[in-house]
Amino acid sequence: MPVSAHDVSPSSAPFLNGGPPGAHFACGKGDGTPWWRLNGWRGCCCCAPRYWVVSATTLMGLLTGSIYFGWAALASMMLKSESFSSMCSKDAKGHFIDDGRNARSLAICDAQDAAVQHLYSITLFTMTSVSLAAGGMMDFCGPRTTAILGYCLSILASCCLAASRWGGDVFLYIGFVLLGAATDTAFLPIMSSARLFPSKSGFIICILGSAASASFGVPPLLEFLADTMALKHPLDIFWGYAAAGPGLCLLLTCIFLPNSAFLEGGGEQPEASPQQHYQELVDAAEKETAAPDSEYLVSSDPAVLETQERQPNSAWTYVCSWEYIILAIYFSVVSCAVVFYQEAPSRYFSPQVVRALEIALPLSFIPCAALGWLADIWGIVSVMAIVTANGIMAYACALSGNDWLGYISVFCFMVFIAVYTSQLFVYTEKRFPAVHFGKVIGSIQLIGGSVALICNPVYSAVAVSQVISLEDVTYFIIAFLLTQYIWLLYLWRVQKSEEEALEQQLSDVGVQLQKKLQLEARHTQTEEVSFA
Repeated sequence: MPVSAHDVSPSSAPFLNGGPPGAHFACGKGDGTPWWRLNGWRGCCCCAPRYWVVSATTLMGLLTGSIYFGWAALASMMLKSESFSSMCSKDAKGHFIDDGRNARSLAICDAQDAAVQHLYSITLFTMTSVSLAAGGMMDFCGPRTTAILGYCLSILASCCLAASRWGGDVFLYIGFVLLGAATDTAFLPIMSSARLFPSKSGFIICILGSAASASFGVPPLLEFLADTMALKHPLDIFWGYAAAGPGLCLLLTCIFLPNSAFLEGGGEQPEASPQQHYQELVDAAEKETAAPDSEYLVSSDPAVLETQERQPNSAWTYVCSWEYIILAIYFSVVSCAVVFYQEAPSRYFSPQVVRALEIALPLSFIPCAALGWLADIWGIVSVMAIVTANGIMAYACALSGNDWLGYISVFCFMVFIAVYTSQLFVYTEKRFPAVHFGKVIGSIQLIGGSVALICNPVYSAVAVSQVISLEDVTYFIIAFLLTQYIWLLYLWRVQKSEEEALEQQLSDVGVQLQKKLQLEARHTQTEEVSFA
């Protein structure tokens, strides 16, 4: 488990650890010992102040966090590059038959459009599949090693997308599979920097999530640069991104991320949890009881002990819990809703609204930060309820066909996707042991990504074979989102019940301790009278 770092005194360690006197550092003992003299010290390379580390990880999330969520621009670049055009029929002269490219669509045919859109769910599935392994790797190998692997995969992914000009469509499959594998392999390690601020971990996690949300703007920016440079094959722009995006992040990883774990808090004392208050009272009662009187012993009943802070038992203990199962169901529905909306914007909206979607998604960092702030005030379950309501509104307004309601739908979807995985990170960080954080996060995302693959045949049934209508699919998604409130109510009741039980036990322990002190005071007075 991480240990607490000490403050650096101005008199004992001026500037030795790489920052101003009195600063809190992400590594180093804090006693003035330079990092190169710390044998086997678990820290980062530069012993940077923790604010520098969080700033660096935020930049890393901004450049590479979840760029494929800016899918509309990526799909546009692929269609402009005529990717998967081989799926469209040609005449004897090599011209496309029934070329569907016009003011409303960049796709030559529906089969090409479906093939391009399917890459989104494939990428999401790969991300969630590798997320489990990345979570385990982070727990066992450390953030730096895991992140280095992630950014190397991201560099290879960018090169494959750029090389699809002469490598063919197979390079697109390889590129997006690698991009999906790289996403959480690189992003999960930077989330560990939230442990530098224990009392504000929920807010820091959502700040990092906001950076990942802002990374949705990378594809539109790349598309703009490709159009400005008049590239015939817009995907060529990924050659430059490989160096300026994951390449730069690889350098920052080697400088700022630690080998195993950040030192928790950098000298900051987190606010004590109810379980910690309870344990403090129990310890105090035990210290006051030199010769315990059975009438005033603090209860050792198992029902009381169960409410103490959760111990890091086997991961299976938590995977088999109802809380975990319901969280997996919740995230699976969210994943399906996100994937289908991202695949079908051109089916719902006019080109103007689709363009607004491209612009709005990178701005999702704004509601992400706001929801992170609300999570620390109202609790994460309340935030999940707000997010679900926005998902319902996004699909309900999308059905209208009206541009103004389309803009409202885009706004609601921006809020819905803003904390797509951050809500999961915050809930897991607060409710599950840190030692199993990576495995719990990874496995839930694996389940959600696997279930979301169902959107591929569903979208093909809507766009290509047309055996099901877009409206029917939308109604089904809205119905599933409404059922989410059943699971959220359960999660809210679980937390509320535990809080009430803890409050009652804190009160009982306080009463027992007070009675014990009163008894000892009377006993002392009796001894004094007898002595006199």
